[in-house]
Amino acid sequence: MPRQARVGLLVLVGAVLFLGAIFLVAQRTFLFSDTFFVRTQFFNVSGLIAGSNVQLQGLNVGRVEQITLPTRPGGKITVEMAIDQEAARQIRTNTRAQVQTDGLVGNQIVVLSADPNPSAALPEGGVLVGLEPFSLTAVTDQALESVERLNAITETVGLIVQDVRNGEGSLGRILYDPALYNSVTRSAGTTEALLSSLNATAGGLQAQSAEITASAQRVTEGLNATVSDFNARINSRDGTVGAFLNDRALFDRLVGTADSLALLSNNIRAITRNTEEMTAWGSLGAFRFAELMEAGKHNFLFKRYFERRGYQEEAPFAIRERAIRASQQQIEERQRYLNEWEQRLRARDGGATSAPARASATLPAPATPPDSTR
Repeated sequence: MPRQARVGLLVLVGAVLFLGAIFLVAQRTFLFSDTFFVRTQFFNVSGLIAGSNVQLQGLNVGRVEQITLPTRPGGKITVEMAIDQEAARQIRTNTRAQVQTDGLVGNQIVVLSADPNPSAALPEGGVLVGLEPFSLTAVTDQALESVERLNAITETVGLIVQDVRNGEGSLGRILYDPALYNSVTRSAGTTEALLSSLNATAGGLQAQSAEITASAQRVTEGLNATVSDFNARINSRDGTVGAFLNDRALFDRLVGTADSLALLSNNIRAITRNTEEMTAWGSLGAFRFAELMEAGKHNFLFKRYFERRGYQEEAPFAIRERAIRASQQQIEERQRYLNEWEQRLRARDGGATSAPARASATLPAPATPPDSTR
């Protein structure tokens, strides 16, 4: 290759490398300044690429260094950002990061939203909370779904209006049924007549009420006059009631009689208590005398006399003991009877197991059960 060609090729390669370096430097903002690295995570980055600007309150304070895919499907995308060291002091643990568009049709950038509430400083390599970017597609889908629902509702309303116009359903019959209109008109006329009749009846009732009120007033006046006359007669001591209410001597005699009755009542209660005590002592004495007489029957001096006369009777406890012994003997006899039946049944079952041919043998009858009436 000639020397001039080699020189030209070298110059061309140098120019290309120079232009590439200029392009890289233009793309790498804050390339030669101290940076502070932080991370954030999003489910959707909306076309964000490495080298995109990072803004804080409208100022470019850094760039996107790296975008890493999630380790599992459906996970969050990690975005690593390099922030200018001076702006890093403004980033706190409560700072939020969001992917937005720079202008109406500009590139995607990361916008940091500072929270005015006090919080600790974010260390280098820390993770900021990421807010999902605004999705125009999701809004559009929701708008289309709302439009479809509105269309369905409109069609339904149209069908309802058509049915009403055709006189179908309750509302259609109410609006377009001439028979109902005629019935309502007749009902209105009937209602007017009824109201007229009620007005007339109300006038009559009002007149009767006035008469009843006047009669009640006259009766009240008569009662007032009677009560006044009665009070005057009582105050003037005329008649039996007046004399009884105004006679002081009669009142004193009644008070004395009441005191005498109270004293008599106390005496009667004392006599009653004494009588009850005497009755109790008499009952106790009669009981003790009966015991003495019973003991006398069993005395060796009088026992044979009462036995010959047939007056000797058993004591109640002896009668109870004899009844208990009889009941116990009856229970024992029934127990023996049941035991005999049990033994015969077991013998029959054992014989049927060893010799089926004897299964039809008759079972000997046990002893006659004891009479339960004894």
